[in-house]
Amino acid sequence: MAQVLESYDFKRVGRQPQYPYDQWFDGQIWGLQYMVDFDCQGNSLRQSLYAAAKRRGIKVKVSVLANGDVVVQRTD
Repeated sequence: MAQVLESYDFKRVGRQPQYPYDQWFDGQIWGLQYMVDFDCQGNSLRQSLYAAAKRRGIKVKVSVLANGDVVVQRTD
């Protein structure tokens, strides 16, 4: 039979952010180095940055460089 509990320590469910988006979204221009700061393709990181910014209600500019590095800046 079901019972009412006084308390329960729920584990945090869901995926934790892989990258420090809040740090990268501080308004400074961040140069992110491929295989140092991130390990996916630059275009994939660009999409992740835009999605993370949208979840936070902010806007960012993102550029993927020819060598695979990424530059990001919060713009709102």
